[in-house]
Amino acid sequence: MRTRTVALTLTVAALVVLSGTALAAVTGSPDIDATLVDNTVAPGEETTLDVVLVNSGTVNSGSTNDNLNNEVTTARGLTVNMNTGSAPITVQTNKQAIGTFPEGTTEVPFDISVDDDAKPGTYTIPVRLEYEYTDFISEEDGGRDEQSTTETIDVRLKISEQATFDVVSVDSNARVDSTGAVAVTVENTGKEAATDASVTLTSRSQDI
Repeated sequence: MRTRTVALTLTVAALVVLSGTALAAVTGSPDIDATLVDNTVAPGEETTLDVVLVNSGTVNSGSTNDNLNNEVTTARGLTVNMNTGSAPITVQTNKQAIGTFPEGTTEVPFDISVDDDAKPGTYTIPVRLEYEYTDFISEEDGGRDEQSTTETIDVRLKISEQATFDVVSVDSNARVDSTGAVAVTVENTGKEAATDASVTLTSRSQDI
């Protein structure tokens, strides 16, 4: 279950009544949720977490003018930041600027590295959103009320129990202009045994 903390800066807009009739106004706000495309990682892994943002929008008082309805449900100047929360990870990507985000879906990638000694389990990661939006538009005179919001949505990250490997040592008797053997010692540092394992060596030098 995701939890959400929302901090709002609010301006109360009163409807003006003339001759017993309230002036028409459009009111609403963005409604943004966040999830992870793939929330399972392994100890020692370096990977990218794709945060999916979904803006379903909320229109409290609508108009026949769809442009006005879209305006109140659009987040402007949206920035997204991922914190580590309780998870044994390092977030390597800084706050990202998304800009204008109307109703719909977008993905925001964050590079992370998982601690080598991370304990398997499910952890909470806070995703912090900051944006501005228009929550009130008068159809009579075009007047608008603007709001700014900071919202934190908790997403879940699962660290799995699986085999992970470290290269402990490398030894070779090969010499220049000759062939030789390379001995590599690999240690399983994970929580689970590996089956059908194979090792492939790739040289970063064209000379080898």
